[in-house]
Amino acid sequence: MLDHYLNATENSTSVLNKFAGYLFFGLYKLAPARVSQWLLRLFFRPGIALQGEQEKAVWASGSAFEFESHGRRICGRYWGNGPGVLMVHGWDGRGSQFYRLVEPIVTAGYRAIAFDAPAHGESAGLETNYFEYTDAVRHLLCGDAGMPVDKVVAHSFGAAATINAIDKEGLAPDLLLIAPALHLEEFLHTSFQRHGIPFGLFREIIGRLETRYGYDFHRDNPERLISHLAQPCVILHDELDRLVPIEQSRAAAAANPRVSLQSTRDLGHTRILKSDSAIAAVNGYLLEQLPAAS
Repeated sequence: MLDHYLNATENSTSVLNKFAGYLFFGLYKLAPARVSQWLLRLFFRPGIALQGEQEKAVWASGSAFEFESHGRRICGRYWGNGPGVLMVHGWDGRGSQFYRLVEPIVTAGYRAIAFDAPAHGESAGLETNYFEYTDAVRHLLCGDAGMPVDKVVAHSFGAAATINAIDKEGLAPDLLLIAPALHLEEFLHTSFQRHGIPFGLFREIIGRLETRYGYDFHRDNPERLISHLAQPCVILHDELDRLVPIEQSRAAAAANPRVSLQSTRDLGHTRILKSDSAIAAVNGYLLEQLPAAS
């Protein structure tokens, strides 16, 4: 009975997706600009990350800075002096999510640097994408905000953009990735597919973004780039992460001997940022460069 129900549901969903695919493609041919804008809102508009009181207080205690990327104002905060440790948040996140890492970074004699990515937090914009995210990170890595960066802590989608930015700039900062979203191309294609959007339309939308920003989504997929990362990199990933499975990080560590994996349990995808495990990884690997556990 259950097998029959599942098969019927799958067949029904397949028919609906096929119908939606024809509809989307037809509408796109009639009104490409309008359909493109709708798809951008659907897939490339981040949600609003809520802040706790302690998170707000730490963010407010930092010194504000701004820079411009693709004509948008990007806002951030820094704490302390010394070599820069850049913290890059993920999709639907904001720079203040790293609030528990600020004190150990500053205490160790470094400058903690966090920012709100395009269309996130205090920064300008409503929609953004992998390529804009990458370029914002590139600005900071290159010192365009007036603060040299020696080390990077990056989470989820922000980790993907960081890998791409490092590759494009030919830099080798010390790198700690937390729950990195490495299979980005596959994830986005699957998301389009689940909404009944055909591959041809997916490629047209992505192709327009590639032309506009000068990237290639397949070539610049973080899953591919991390496989030939030149510098040592530690990944911290939770065993029960339901948003970005730890198998992605295991595969990255297996493919590149410079990448090592530390796992946690019961911290999920976002709570891991506020955990003692994250602080220990920052203190033990990133700040002191002690050998990381595999």
